[in-house]
Amino acid sequence: MKKSILTIAGFDPISGAGVVRDTQIFVEKGLYPLVCITSIVPQTTCKILEVFALSGETVLKELEAIYTEFKPEFVKVGLVPLPELMESILYLLRTKQLSCLIIDPIIKAGTGDPLASNKIKEAILGNPLPNTIITPNIKEAEFLTGLRIESFEDVKKAAERLENYGFKGVLIKGGHGKGNQIQDVFLYENEFQIFTHPRFPHEIHGTGCTLSSLILSFIALGHSPPEAVEKSIREIENWIKNGKLIKLSCSYVFQ
Repeated sequence: MKKSILTIAGFDPISGAGVVRDTQIFVEKGLYPLVCITSIVPQTTCKILEVFALSGETVLKELEAIYTEFKPEFVKVGLVPLPELMESILYLLRTKQLSCLIIDPIIKAGTGDPLASNKIKEAILGNPLPNTIITPNIKEAEFLTGLRIESFEDVKKAAERLENYGFKGVLIKGGHGKGNQIQDVFLYENEFQIFTHPRFPHEIHGTGCTLSSLILSFIALGHSPPEAVEKSIREIENWIKNGKLIKLSCSYVFQ
């Protein structure tokens, strides 16, 4: 039987991000995808048209149905627009046996449009679950830590601050940084790993969703978190090199 893996996130109708993208990754890696939708986000690659959050009651019923039939130990939480919804989801997950939880703390779209309430910070940082890895980009790390990130040392300080909240692993993605090279910083069990790769000259919609889904998939398949992070970053780098992309109105998406 295939190992099950759960995504709790928003629905993107153009399938570049959110639960559809997560599901594509899970299936590609030979895993059985389970899906809990938190929100419906009509969007193009140019702008967000609306963020419609599902009620907490509906989301918890989705999770009740999933956990009645399956016992997923590998879970990803992506876009959750409202703090009370995030709190309800994490409260329920605390009652489950999880081998790994990844939180991809989506606050704004790549277009700059807001996706989640500014009050989501307290819900994310308050008493993290065991075995949780958080994967913010630089802007999200600034939002969560209150630090201004302008240098590599600032990134490391932000990672350490997030680790101090109780996260087992912190991956700060460098795509929103400057320069021709991207530096992703992974802090895991008090050790830093730095991954450097070329910057793609165009925007790619859904890169963060893709990366966190790949990481969780590789962990579910038996790789350690540091191995999973490295394999995921290199896989995306190869996809970009090999042109595994579709050009849409204002950015690319992965095929």
